[in-house]
Amino acid sequence: MKKLLFLLNMMLVTAFVYAQKEIHYEILRNEPQSHNNLFVSASPVFFDISNNTGVCFGLGASYNHKEKFIVDLDFHRSYTEKTNLLFGSFESYDRNKIGRYGEPMGPMKNLMVFNMSGQYLFNPHIREGRKKVPVVRGYHKTVYIKVPTKRLYAFPLRVGYYYYQLVINSASNFGSTHFSWFGTKINDPAATPEAIQGYTNYKAQILTLGIGIYIRDDIKITVIDSRPQYSGDKEVRESTYYYADILFPMNQKIENMNVIETYYPDIFSSAITIEDEYNMNDHTPKTKMGFRVGRKYLIANPSSWGAAALKVEVGCRPGPIEYKRNLFLVVGFDIIFSKRTY
Repeated sequence: MKKLLFLLNMMLVTAFVYAQKEIHYEILRNEPQSHNNLFVSASPVFFDISNNTGVCFGLGASYNHKEKFIVDLDFHRSYTEKTNLLFGSFESYDRNKIGRYGEPMGPMKNLMVFNMSGQYLFNPHIREGRKKVPVVRGYHKTVYIKVPTKRLYAFPLRVGYYYYQLVINSASNFGSTHFSWFGTKINDPAATPEAIQGYTNYKAQILTLGIGIYIRDDIKITVIDSRPQYSGDKEVRESTYYYADILFPMNQKIENMNVIETYYPDIFSSAITIEDEYNMNDHTPKTKMGFRVGRKYLIANPSSWGAAALKVEVGCRPGPIEYKRNLFLVVGFDIIFSKRTY
């Protein structure tokens, strides 16, 4: 049995080597530093997990000009502002125990993020190596050949504008309350700020500064072979971004709350409910900065299964001073429509 497995294994290896030797190709393009590319993306499912868990859709665009600079636009928005209801976080208050309880004066806003950045590619340089180019793709087998290639490396110097809004919530997803907002009545601003729990809308405008690593492959070959499934033009266009940004809030706004208080004048009376508008923004401490790190992998191979991108980002956004409430994780999958502009 062992001899049979060994012989089968040798036959497979031999077949692979034979294919490598028998496939002939000509390089048509191998200059990743010399081309401009425009990418437009749509994301049907995008997860933004934070104080307000969002299941989002997204749109984006990216343009790179040779080895000089990159401009990125990115937008995502939750399908509904009530995603957190699925996790119980807006149902976890016992109003008879927590005292004053606040809700947004208006409707809850969808989680929304808009990001615009420019990246100057510092120290672009070419490293030579070998790249696997798919010759035949299939569900059960993909045949590759390794060809000599040039790979562009650069270090982006990043600057950008970042806007986001979401519903911030002082209760955890597990039903316990960790902290309070602080506010004063609109008609009594000189009063001592009062601790209030609940949820309301928050928005921020942020300046981002950072650095990164950028890697790009852009190679096209034509395969000359008697087998039709092997012959023809084959192309690999891939980009990988690693980045780290510091987030400096230029403006933060916690919207006013409609604060509800229920009490009983005496044991014989019915409950009385009082509602007042409270200014939450001026008295709730907020962080002065945040950070994010991430990786984005983009592949645009017209000769294969199409174009797509995968993005993963973690960090801590600016917001109310409770740091752990500002932690976030973003995972997104993009469908890419690409255009080489030369």
